[in-house]
This record gives sequence, structure tokens and C-alpha cells, in this order.
Amino acid sequence: SARKNRPSCNRVSITIRLPIDHHHMAKCFHIRQAASLLALVLSTSVLASSDLFLEVQDASPDLLQQVESSMGASVRRRLEERWAGAESTLEHYYQALPKNSQRLLPAPVLRYALHRNLLQRRGWRLAGLDPRGDGWSSGSPTVALKDAPQAVSQAFETHLSRRGLTLKESALFLALLEILVESDSIQRISKAYYAAGVSTEARATYEEVHWALETYLRSATLGPRDSRLMSPRIVQKLWSYNMTQQYPGWPQALAWLNSIEEETLAKSLRDSGADESEGGDGGENELKSHSYAFSAVTAIAKEVSSRYGLWQNEECKTLKSLLLALEDSDCPGHVSLANFYDSALHRGRWQFTENIKYLNESGSLDWTDKNYPSVFIPNYMTSLTNCLASSNLISTCCMDECEPVLQQFEAKLPTPSTPKQVLEVASTISTSTQPARSEFSEELVQHLHQIAAAHGGVVPLQGRLFAQWLNKVFPRECSYPHEAHTMKPRTHLEWRLETGSTPEASKTDMSFFTSTHPLARTGGKTEVEVRQLAAHPEDRQCSSWSQVEEDILPAAQGRMLLERVTSDVGNLYYFAIPALALTAMSFLGMNKAWRSSSQPDFRM
Repeated sequence: SARKNRPSCNRVSITIRLPIDHHHMAKCFHIRQAASLLALVLSTSVLASSDLFLEVQDASPDLLQQVESSMGASVRRRLEERWAGAESTLEHYYQALPKNSQRLLPAPVLRYALHRNLLQRRGWRLAGLDPRGDGWSSGSPTVALKDAPQAVSQAFETHLSRRGLTLKESALFLALLEILVESDSIQRISKAYYAAGVSTEARATYEEVHWALETYLRSATLGPRDSRLMSPRIVQKLWSYNMTQQYPGWPQALAWLNSIEEETLAKSLRDSGADESEGGDGGENELKSHSYAFSAVTAIAKEVSSRYGLWQNEECKTLKSLLLALEDSDCPGHVSLANFYDSALHRGRWQFTENIKYLNESGSLDWTDKNYPSVFIPNYMTSLTNCLASSNLISTCCMDECEPVLQQFEAKLPTPSTPKQVLEVASTISTSTQPARSEFSEELVQHLHQIAAAHGGVVPLQGRLFAQWLNKVFPRECSYPHEAHTMKPRTHLEWRLETGSTPEASKTDMSFFTSTHPLARTGGKTEVEVRQLAAHPEDRQCSSWSQVEEDILPAAQGRMLLERVTSDVGNLYYFAIPALALTAMSFLGMNKAWRSSSQPDFRM
């Protein structure tokens, strides 16, 4: 009967019956409260550690506000105008590339995605994105924002280093990069105006506009890389050069610039209604009769900046066709160095004159067969030697023909993929130089299984090993991926500044190499005939296979990023859980003291 009159503490794993008094009721409440609070904190910490329950707050509004505060409202408006388009072009990469535990792009992957995107769309290699022989994790992509205010680059860096970027934030980064490149072009036009004594606030004649635009293209082709250095003296020096001697493709480049100029100025007149009111036809004579605001001229510079890479890539295709005409019959995608030099000496191929050391450090030479070094066609095509218009931010180069091939694999394959699935997709892909194949050699299949063996049975599409496999399957489009830190690619100008020597081989050196090398086409003999005379075996060895993997996001770095992502939340729980546990324990401790004083019997 005494037990029936004792209250119980509800929802506790054991039934505790105490005498009815205010001490007991308070203790019962404290035990329930402490247990519930501790359970709540522990369960919340479990949820916070789960990727499915961590909500990533969109940082785009904060980033836009920082851009406006540091660069002005006009830059923010330009950024917002480009934003949706940038997001559309990044969608494929965001879906295909590896992400961190929060489904965000960490710094190395963002750098890789932006580099691929801009090289394919614009032909741009950006300083800070282009690895230049290093790994993708060798630096942050925010280095490419060096012309932006520090507060802006730091805002992006903060989010990148703590948790990575969302698709929208990555698109904002891309749009900002394009605006910075545009701004460099506008500054070059402004410097040309200043050198000519024309105010950017006044309207300029057609002749003044034409002169300023040619000055802009000259500076983009020859330098200076830093547009801030375009003083009137530098501009005068630019006009002293014979451009055709400096760049044999100059007449074509100038004709292309003139077409953009006429197209854009004619549109400007139509938009203003000037040509209609005066009955003009928009031809050159009509254009010469008008004056133009600076905004119309900067519009031309923007068009040239964004479209120059596409135009130049047509020249790259011509260059590739010249190399394919020299291709080694035993090694697709290769040109023997002897034939490379012979074409420069005897066939007027002025492009193929780089010396052996320069070619080697740029990653264009294949030394697999030590006696018969050869030039990788795709490596040479995408090397810095074929970059023309340059600034402090970008070099405009040949587009990577392997990019469409890799994109097809990324679009058609699940993640992760087995060797069998990779081969099925590979059999559907063709290029301009190679039809789709239905069968693959035993060597290619074996290499694919070697890749899978190094990755638990699956094939990562963005690692060095798969890039090496693509070079074997599509040797005329896909570059051979040298191991990181083994090459040091440089432009011709950088080579001259750093070494004090020219990157071109002398005629004497080229003549000596071709005259002493058995693979040179000398005396009217074909390469096969010369090789037979040299008693060289027919089964030449082409590029070797190196089982060295390099992922765009090293596993160790991924773990470090995950720790940073959860650091803020983790620190809270690291301190909160023990503190709340101690609070609960203190309640239990109070209970123990109370028990020792009243000494109730808890045994059932």
C-alpha cells in the first residue's frame, strides 16, 4: 500500500519510486530534463555529421554585395547579366566532376572545371587556372582573380577553403573572370585613345576608332602583357614593328578585326537610327561619315576579346593538318623530330622551329624511343608555343580537341564506371581523324583494367591514368599527360626572359639533326626507305605507359576539406556536448548527494 502511494518518474529506463516530498519532485524533474536535453544534443550532433542533413547556405548574395562594394554597381550589373549563361556552361562540369561530401566543388576541382571550360569556349589559358606542369591542387583558383580587389578574391577564397562552391557560386566566379578579361581589353583601348590624344568622353572619328582598335590588337599580340604599361611611348614602339615579320598571320588577323569593327559599328548606327535617318547603307563609306561614342568602341573590344580564340582556332586546325601530313606511319599522333625540322628547313613551315630543350620542357617531345624522338601532335597543338594574344590574365591558345571526347564519356557514363562500360562508350565515339572502333587491342583493354585495379574496380574519368588511356585511343586529339612537376611550359617570351636564349633552333642545329638522323626525308627518299637503309626495326615503340595516378582531388585533401566543412559545427558540438553532459551529470550528482542524506531504498 505504501508503494501505491509513491509517484514515479515517467519515460525513464528504470522505475524510481521515492517518498512524496518537494525534494523528490524537483529531482525527478531535473533527471528528466537533463536526460532529454542530453538526448537532444546527441541526436542533433549525429544529424549534423550526416551529409544529408547539412544545409548549405547560398553565398551568392554576399558575394554579389562584396563585388558591388569593392568594384561598383556597374560591375555587379554586368555580372548579373552574364550569370545565367555562365551557369549553363558549367552545368556539365558540375554534374560530371567529383565533389566533396557537401556536393560542392572544392578548390582543385573548381580550378580544373574553369580551365577546361574557358579553354574550350574561348581558347583562354588563365594565369592561376592553367597548371603549367603542376598538379591541380598546387594553387587556389582565386589566384586568377588577381586583378580584382583583394576583398572580392578573399570572399571567394573563404567559401572555397571552408566548404567549396555551389554551381551558382561557381558560375559567379566564371562570370567575374570573363569581366576581368573584358576590362583589360577596355583599358587597352583607353590607353590607345590617350596616346592619340582623344578623350574617352568625346566622340571619335572612324579613322581614330580604326587606329585605336589596331593598336589594341597589336598590344594584345606583342605586349605589354600588363595593359597599365601601355604608355604613349610603348604605343609608338608597337607601331614601329613590321607586324607580318613578327606574326605571319597578321594580315588575316587584321582583316578579321576590321570585319568585327564594321559589323559592330553598323549595329551601333542602326540602334541609334543614324543610318536610317540619313539613308545610309551601313557600308564602309557610310561608317566613315559618322563619329562614335567610346561605348561603341569598347563593344568592339569586348567582341574581339570573346571571339578571338574561336577565330584563331581555325588557324590551329590548319596547323594540325600540316602536322598530320608529317605523321609517323608507325605511331599515330606523332611526328618524328627529324621530319619536324626538315619541314621547317625545306618546306617553308616556319612554325616548326622550336629547339629540343624548349619542346622537351613544354611536354611536346616523346622520348620513349631514345633513338627516334618524336613530337606529340596534340601536346604541341595545345602548348604555349601556339598562344598568340596575351595579357596579364590570359593567353589565347589552340582549343583542346580532347575536350569533346572527354565530355562524351562524362555525359554517357555513370559514376563510377567499370572498364566494360567505358569500352562500350568508347566504341561509339569518333573524331575528325578517327572513326568509331568496334574492337580494342588487348593492350588497351589491359591498361583500362590496370586503372580500375588502382581504384577498386572502377575507372575515374578525370585522373591522369584515364587521360593517358585517351591518348592511346585518340592519339591525334588527346595529349599525353606528363606527370606533375616534370615539365615547365613557357611562352616564347617567358623563355627568353628566364633563359636569356631564343626558343627557336638555329638552321645549323636543325640541318645537323636532319642530315645525321635516319628518319629525315633526305635525298628524295621516303621515311620508310630511309629507315630500311638505317636497318631500323619496323616495330617502333611509341609512347610508353606509366602507372602513376594523379587525381584532381587527392584523397588526403578531400579529408582535410571535410574537416574544415564541419569545423564550425564540430567545434560547437565538441564544446557543447561535454558541457551539457557535465550539466546532466551535475544533476545526477545532486541526486547522489540527496540519496546519501536520506538513504532511500532503490531496490525493487
